[in-house]
Amino acid sequence: MFIARGIILTLTIFGLQAFAQKSQTLEQLTLNGSLVQALKLNPDMVAERINVEVSKDQLTKERSEFSWGLETISRYEDRSKPQNTREFIAVGGISFPGNSARIFTDKNFTTKEGLKKKFNTGTTFELSSMFSRLENTLNQTSESSLYSPEYESFTGVTMTQPILKGFGKSANMVRVNIAKNRIEATKYLAEIKAINLIAETASRYTDVISIEGILNIRKNNILLAESLLSKTKELFKAERGVKIDVTTAELALFQRQDDYIGANSSKVERLNNLFELIDMPPANNAQFKFKPLGSFFSGDNIPNKDELIKVALENRVDLKYYDELIQSSDLNIVKAKDESKSVLNFSGSYGAYGLSDGGVDSYSESFDRQGMEWSVGLNFRMILDKKVKKAGYRMAINEMAKAKIEKDKTRKAIILELDTAYERLTSYKKRLKTAKKAVELAEERLNQEQELWQKGVGDVYRLVEQQQMLGNSKIRVVEAAGALSKSVISLWISSGQVFQKLGINRNLIEN
Repeated sequence: MFIARGIILTLTIFGLQAFAQKSQTLEQLTLNGSLVQALKLNPDMVAERINVEVSKDQLTKERSEFSWGLETISRYEDRSKPQNTREFIAVGGISFPGNSARIFTDKNFTTKEGLKKKFNTGTTFELSSMFSRLENTLNQTSESSLYSPEYESFTGVTMTQPILKGFGKSANMVRVNIAKNRIEATKYLAEIKAINLIAETASRYTDVISIEGILNIRKNNILLAESLLSKTKELFKAERGVKIDVTTAELALFQRQDDYIGANSSKVERLNNLFELIDMPPANNAQFKFKPLGSFFSGDNIPNKDELIKVALENRVDLKYYDELIQSSDLNIVKAKDESKSVLNFSGSYGAYGLSDGGVDSYSESFDRQGMEWSVGLNFRMILDKKVKKAGYRMAINEMAKAKIEKDKTRKAIILELDTAYERLTSYKKRLKTAKKAVELAEERLNQEQELWQKGVGDVYRLVEQQQMLGNSKIRVVEAAGALSKSVISLWISSGQVFQKLGINRNLIEN
């Protein structure tokens, strides 16, 4: 079993050494590069960018209400009905041959074209033209003074102005303004998603850097164990050592090899965890070497906690998101108030008629203003159920109250989050310092044991133990450094400064 593990480990180390030689010419994957890759390609971010585009399209849709519109209507009708008294008198009280029931017939064609526009004041303006070809029993049988068939045209303008519901810019632009707020809110949601992605990507990148450091330590532990085993064998052959020392050294070697194999497996897992976020297949893990995190992540030169809290309350995107919700709620209140009003619309129209036995001639007569028409009127409609009228308003008020509560809740959570992040960073700085000191002492203690062993008064078991202790101490340094790096990033996230501190362009969220 030991022999098999040794073969596996030898092949693993050989492969990694070959990769290390090859990686000197390979592209280096940095933390910043990983974050940019994640923001560009991560499926969740792609979905968020789609949401932003959808909200922009919604704004365009709401604005379309105030665009010029072209309307055209065509209708043909063919109807027969019994004549009423007016129609019968109009044709001179004549009964038609074979038509004892006095049937009145209509065969008409009508078309209408017009341009219509609504203004942000609520005013609707329409310019239209209507053309009709009319043929019926009357103009078929009456005296020649009537056109048979007759062509009728009308060209005019119509204006409608709401007086109560729908009056003024605030009422008519409310949906447009809500759509604008929705765009900003969607952008903030995308940024929140991006920040969460940055946090997770940075964490996984740090895990990769940490495991590479641990692998180096595990590899060095193997070298130390191999050296010790070689020396114990030499001493045993020279009859200056005992068999138990050889066995102890051999056991230590296989334990170190097992530790290395486990760490290498962990590296593969951590690489795949990172590649999942930056949308890379596992096969690409051999195309990059990873750049260790620099002194920027040491936790030095961090502002005091109170200053960070102040910056956070000014910059946190989740607070800005709730500001948009509050503004949208305020607009919904305006909308609900308007919708609860009764309808009272003033309308007026002005135009000219034309009538002739030809279509072109009918338009000519209308332009000559032979027949004029104008009208004014009022349209009133009121909802009688008061509960229905107030329901929308109450909903809008409650939505605003909820948004304000959530903002206040988030504000308090940010302060606590920053306090925790700051204390965590301070703690990891202390732990890293302590871990480094432990390494110094472990190295000193190992040297002492080696000196005793070389003098023949030491113990191989204690020597192995001290080698293990030194290795574990170095691993704790790597782990503490990784945790400190994560805490630095967490602090910048909590204070709302992660983009500028890590040098990431916010435009990556939308593009």
